[in-house]
Amino acid sequence: MDGFYLDAPDTAANRAAFGGQVAKDGTALAFPQVQVVTLSEADTHAVLDARIGGLVDSEQDLAVPLGPV
Repeated sequence: MDGFYLDAPDTAANRAAFGGQVAKDGTALAFPQVQVVTLSEADTHAVLDARIGGLVDSEQDLAVPLGPV
């Protein structure tokens, strides 16, 4: 399993779905971020399954449906 973040295009829909870092006054500091957790085959690195969440989603919570951790 592996977890990582990707930057998404800065649109209102992406910000609502995935969240993003904001300043204390509420202004956006960076692009919305997508949290990705993948289950991959060890030899070929082929992705067998994946879960996608937002900035506030836990990597551990996204990994649970992928199998025994």
